[in-house]
Amino acid sequence: MKKHIKNNKGITLITLVITIILLIILAGIIINIGLSENGLFSRAKEAKNKYLTAEKEEEKLLNELYKQLGIEEELPENTQKTEAGTIVKTPEKWKTTVPNYVDAQTGKQVKDSYKVASVYAVAVGNGNEIPVPIDFYYVGGTLESGIVISDNSEDRNKDAGKTDVRKELKGNQFVWIPCNIEDYHKIHFEENGEYDRETNTIEASQIKKYEGFYIGRYEAGVGTLNKEKEQKGESNPFDYTVTFANGASLFNSVAVQTGLISGWTWQNYNFTAKTEGTPVSNVSNKATGNIVLKADSIPYYHADYYTAVEMSRRLYEEHRYVISSLATGTMWDVMMKYMQDNRSKYKIK
Repeated sequence: MKKHIKNNKGITLITLVITIILLIILAGIIINIGLSENGLFSRAKEAKNKYLTAEKEEEKLLNELYKQLGIEEELPENTQKTEAGTIVKTPEKWKTTVPNYVDAQTGKQVKDSYKVASVYAVAVGNGNEIPVPIDFYYVGGTLESGIVISDNSEDRNKDAGKTDVRKELKGNQFVWIPCNIEDYHKIHFEENGEYDRETNTIEASQIKKYEGFYIGRYEAGVGTLNKEKEQKGESNPFDYTVTFANGASLFNSVAVQTGLISGWTWQNYNFTAKTEGTPVSNVSNKATGNIVLKADSIPYYHADYYTAVEMSRRLYEEHRYVISSLATGTMWDVMMKYMQDNRSKYKIK
């Protein structure tokens, strides 16, 4: 999903609302950042050797990140005049205290507690900052028009401080939805809805800590348009990151439909990655690879709920600091409220 950008070939947030009718259920992918229950530093209470190894790896990762970002000295404070895209000091509330631990062999306390974070702070103008997970990068945008981050370092600061963020980016992209815990609740179907009656603990803890969440800028896609192939006139000019069994393709699937619903089935098993009650390890690889969240991509439709859950989880399953999943009903409602409150930025009438 994306903030307002005029885009003829990419799927915009506005058209996304329409495509819900077409049962595209991989529309909203979110990433949970710095989860204390699952994050690196919650494991500091484990055995000494494992802890020390994790600590060294973390220090190495941070040093590499800072070197890549050009950080060689103490980070500046964020002020009203700080330029958007500047990495600034991390707010205290984003930090986690790692407790001191006891050497299992000597029984002695061997390290003092200290504070760490699995995100770094990036100024976005007017004294505001956002948390950016390690291995992700601020691209541009504002709090009102939508701040975009990417998982590709080449996209860093490409449109820093600008309202519009270009679609020609290399990485998967997410938009920051600012909100506080008081406003984080169901809006639609709150009384009689059959889904998401309550906000889960993980969501609530993240909103309290960071005052916002990230949601995919685009629908989940299986392949992205290759401009060179398009210019050459190739019949299928897409580079695929997801492939299907039996040579199945989503490239021309919509064209065979004779009406809005005619020809659709509840499930096309060639596009399945997981089925109800079946462990992923026992499912034949009918959908192989990872989805993309980029402009000019073929959206992953004909997906059942379990495949949607699996494909969204798979996107960052190897990442140490984020967990990807489907957007919950509460997140969806809060995102729509955010769009409504900033309708002029999206040219919504």
